[in-house]
Amino acid sequence: MHILVLNFNGIGLREIPINGVGSIWYISVGHDSKIYVADAAGDLFSVEDETGKLKQFTSPVNRCSLGKIVMDTSGNMYSPDRDSNCVCKLSSDLKLNKTITDSNFNEIYAICFNKNCSKLFVANNRGKSIIVFNCT
Repeated sequence: MHILVLNFNGIGLREIPINGVGSIWYISVGHDSKIYVADAAGDLFSVEDETGKLKQFTSPVNRCSLGKIVMDTSGNMYSPDRDSNCVCKLSSDLKLNKTITDSNFNEIYAICFNKNCSKLFVANNRGKSIIVFNCT
């Protein structure tokens, strides 16, 4: 597995090897310019440098089955845990900071922030409802 970096003309600039990651389902670039990937198994990794060195997120409680990755203005990452019906808040060093739960959470499909990260939107119940959290 590798990340191929191209310019806008499709010409390859560099290749970053990322061994140990399954099929990538979600990818995001953090405020720290690191690349974050979540694989099909729900594992989250940060690509630490151009050599492809990986750091894997491991939960101190249960392994989260993570989905889409979004980031706030402080560099914290948020990802829905598909198995536990919650949103995991991870610090920039990939440690579980907080678990956001709601009695209405059921089959979370997607999450996103508004422009200034003051609201977190959670697509719930297979996308049939949206729950909004005020983050200020």
